[in-house]
Amino acid sequence: MSKNTLFPIKSSLRFQGKLLFVDRPLVMGILNVTPDSFYAGSRVGFSARGVGHAPSKDVVEQARQMVAEGADILDIGGCSTRPGAPAVSEREELERVIPAIRLVKRAFPEQLISVDTWRASVAEQAMSVGADLINDVSGGRLDPHLFETVVRLKVPYILMHSRGTPENMASMAQYGDVLAEVVLELSDRAQILLDAGCSDLIIDPGFGFAKTPEQGFQLLNQLDTLVNMGFPVLVGVSRKSMITRTLSVGVESHNALWGTLVLNTLALERGARILRVHDVAPAVQAVRLWQKVHDPELNTASVCSSLSKQNTL
Repeated sequence: MSKNTLFPIKSSLRFQGKLLFVDRPLVMGILNVTPDSFYAGSRVGFSARGVGHAPSKDVVEQARQMVAEGADILDIGGCSTRPGAPAVSEREELERVIPAIRLVKRAFPEQLISVDTWRASVAEQAMSVGADLINDVSGGRLDPHLFETVVRLKVPYILMHSRGTPENMASMAQYGDVLAEVVLELSDRAQILLDAGCSDLIIDPGFGFAKTPEQGFQLLNQLDTLVNMGFPVLVGVSRKSMITRTLSVGVESHNALWGTLVLNTLALERGARILRVHDVAPAVQAVRLWQKVHDPELNTASVCSSLSKQNTL
C-alpha cells in the first residue's frame, strides 16, 4: 500500500492551546443522555432532573467509571443517531447535553470531553460549559453554520461520513465503490474546513451510517486507505449491526462485546487512532496488548534472540 497521503500527516491535535499527540491509539467512552440510543447500556441521566424514562445510570458515576478504566475522551450526546431515530428538537438536545457536560467537567476538570452533535448552537454552548471537541455524525451537512462555528472556536472536529439523516440513511447505502466514494466525500468536506482555517481534524468512516454491514467490512478491511488521507482515524463499531447481523443467531447489542473487541483490534492493526466504545476497560486492554505486540524493543529483542540462536548452531 502506498504511503502517499491526500493531506499533510496529522500527528497531534490542539485543545485550548495544549497539544495532544495521537502517536498511540486513544479510547473514547460513549455517554448517551438519551432515552432511545440503540444500546441501552450507554444511556445515562443526571440526578438533578433525569432524562425521560431511560437512564438507569447517573452520568457522573458512569463517567467516573470510564475515567478510572482509562478513557482518554468522553463523548456526550443528547440525540440518538441510530437508523430510523426520530429527530430531536434543538431545545430538547440542549436540555439533555449542556447540564450533563457541565456536571462531568466539574467532576473531572482535566478530562477531555467531546459533544456528539450536528447542531452549531449545541456545539457552541457545549464548548462554553467545558467540552473540548465536536463529534459530528453529519459531516457538516445538516447545519450550514457548524463549519464556521468549528473554525471560529478553533476546536478539534470529528468529520464523519454519512448520508441523509438517521430517519432515512438506511435507504442511501448505494455505492459503486464504497471505499472510493467515502474517501472522496470525506476529502471534499475536509478541504472546505482546511481552506477555512481548521486543521485539527479527525475522520470517521461512519460505520452503520448509510452503510450496510457488508460495506462496513469493506471499509474496515481497507482502513489503511483512510489512514493514508493524513488525519487520525476514529473507528466506531461498538456493538453495532455489522456485528449483530453478521453473527445473527442469539447475538444482540447487549452481548456483542466479543465481536466488538475483534473488530476494534483489526481496526488498530489497520491504523485506527481512536476507538469509540461503550465498554472502556476492554478497549483499553486491547490497545495495551496491541501496543505490546508492536513494541519496537520487543521486536528487536526477538530478532536478536533469533540471530543468537542461529549463530550457535
